[in-house]
Amino acid sequence: MQISITIQGGDLLMRKLEALPGRVAKKILGQALRDGAKIVQAEAKARAPVRTGLMRKSITVRAQKKKKRGEIGMNVMLDTKRHPGLISESAGGKRYFYPAVVEYGAEGRAARPFMRPAAQASKGRAEQAIRERLSEGILAAAKGPA
Repeated sequence: MQISITIQGGDLLMRKLEALPGRVAKKILGQALRDGAKIVQAEAKARAPVRTGLMRKSITVRAQKKKKRGEIGMNVMLDTKRHPGLISESAGGKRYFYPAVVEYGAEGRAARPFMRPAAQASKGRAEQAIRERLSEGILAAAKGPA
């Protein structure tokens, strides 16, 4: 599941960001996106059902893998590499991703979504945090090194 955030007044911020050197702009944008993603992460952790606590603990923010050159993004996801216990095995020997069963439900088990509602509930706050961090970063870069 992916959510998109459109920032009001973003054209002006983007023009100012594009006027900065590439590395500086990328750093400011990355920090702003991470701040927004952290808000979604906190909301998802607060909404995650707790059986052992592993699912809640595994919700993390990661940089998005680039699909196109110059593309940047952040993902709020469940980290199965650090928390392999999220992949379970049924009595019949089939492997399944436990958080997906919780989020979407399964045969004989009702869905208890937490990631999608967390993303929707925190979208406005995340957008605000991104906008503020972009503005701060652009102003700091414009002033130059202290």
